Amino acid sequence: MSPPPTVAAIVLGWNLVEESRACLASLEAQGYEGLQFIYVDNGSTDGAPARIAEEFPNAAVIALPRNEGIAGGYNAGLERVRALDAEYAFILNNDTIVAPGALAALVAAARDNPRAGLLMPKIPFEGDRGRIWSAGQRRRGFPPGVAMIGLRQIDGPAYAEQRDLEYAPSCALLISRACLETVVPAFDPRYFFYYSDTEYCERVRRAGLTIRYVPEAVVYHKVSLSTTRSAHPAPWYYEMGRSTARYYTHYMPPVLLTLGSFGLWFLARETIQGNARRLPLFLRGIRDEMIGRPP
Repeated sequence: MSPPPTVAAIVLGWNLVEESRACLASLEAQGYEGLQFIYVDNGSTDGAPARIAEEFPNAAVIALPRNEGIAGGYNAGLERVRALDAEYAFILNNDTIVAPGALAALVAAARDNPRAGLLMPKIPFEGDRGRIWSAGQRRRGFPPGVAMIGLRQIDGPAYAEQRDLEYAPSCALLISRACLETVVPAFDPRYFFYYSDTEYCERVRRAGLTIRYVPEAVVYHKVSLSTTRSAHPAPWYYEMGRSTARYYTHYMPPVLLTLGSFGLWFLARETIQGNARRLPLFLRGIRDEMIGRPP
């Protein structure tokens, strides 16, 4: 029997070293032959690179001097993958736990679907494993944008069949070698955090590749620990404003209608949720992006 396709797993971390350890341990437990490990550290201040290097000697550690965001961090790992002979890259946020057999299921689906550039697992909440966080993403009519499929729904038959998707979140994605070589850069570094995966999916589909949902594979998600535990949450609103304006300008015309409708809905939602004091930063981010002001 021939060996399975080679896979390079990339775990992206920013502080939260215990979560990174748990994620890497769940990858090791896959027992997948020939799996290569890459840990990309996004400028952590909690000693994560040294600790990961010590506890996971088989992992290549890439320690970035500063936080380059989701896009920059993943790209650093994917550049390393391009220098390897791995057939697939498996990217993961460090706040995920890979269920047993998930990687093998994703690779099997990739072999059965050679046009699939991206393959995503079923992603339940880590704290409520019977409830879905994401079974993919789809274009939404109102408010104009991209919505999660299955968010907060009880897992069941509706989320048990493989299918092609419009979009997939990047917290857990298997990426084919063909996709890495065709869609360059993988993630647009101008999207520091928000919309980086959505924009990537746009270019993957425009390159003639598909995005596949594989429910046989399961990855549990602790959901946005880096932002929710941040000591300075306000900058995330500014980055969200910039990324929102950039994405809507390029992919959701007519931008005045779509961005305006989404912006009003977002302002109302955040006000109701008690975040009104941070909304000026969101609006400033939109303004700066629209007028072309450098970050």
